[in-house]
Amino acid sequence: MEPGRLPSWPMARTVLVFSGGAPLSALERRVLPEEAIAVIAADSGVHRAHECDRIVTIAVGDFDSVTAAALAQAERQGAAVRRASTMKDETDLELALAAALEFDPDRLVVAGMSDGRLDHQLSSLHACTHQSLAEVDVDLVMNEALISVVRHRRTMTGSVGDLISLVPLGGDVSGVQTNGLRYPLHREQLSAHRSRGMSNVFDAPVVVVTVDAAASGGVLLAMQPLDAESTATRPSV
Repeated sequence: MEPGRLPSWPMARTVLVFSGGAPLSALERRVLPEEAIAVIAADSGVHRAHECDRIVTIAVGDFDSVTAAALAQAERQGAAVRRASTMKDETDLELALAAALEFDPDRLVVAGMSDGRLDHQLSSLHACTHQSLAEVDVDLVMNEALISVVRHRRTMTGSVGDLISLVPLGGDVSGVQTNGLRYPLHREQLSAHRSRGMSNVFDAPVVVVTVDAAASGGVLLAMQPLDAESTATRPSV
């Protein structure tokens, strides 16, 4: 493998979604999938896509933050442009996620969510864990971390000693079982208001996390910080 290059994510029916947050860092770009069946851009996510040398399939939003030049470039490259009212109830990211589901994906990778506004980030996190995405593996690349949404079972890769935090969102998560972590969990309940799952450590190159979705009030976020030495890559099913 090329030094400093992360392993490629396994190819499935992956759709890549770009939100309109801050430009992706070099670390964040390294963990994007090399291939995707579609690229969806939410408003100024068009800029994020172009910065990552991706051709946009669908651009969606009220387009109050993308430049006319960037949107015109996307159209010239074949993007379908879907304009929404500025008076809409949904965020541009929510519209982009709905568009992504039209491709019947196995996986969604959402990038460009890093933003200085906490309200934007919280809203985006909740949008990416909506029940409409329950049958899709969802991974987020934001704030120089790879975040995997765990609803049933997910597999994460890394190096021994890498950090990983298991954070409930939207409610308590029950039946949390881990394999490959230094501090294992054995069908435990993680409370949304406690820090029990924070700062665990890879004890093996592959970590498996399972939860009891039927007994849970929320979903689990498996959060892996990225750094220059990270071997984190797209989690396997």
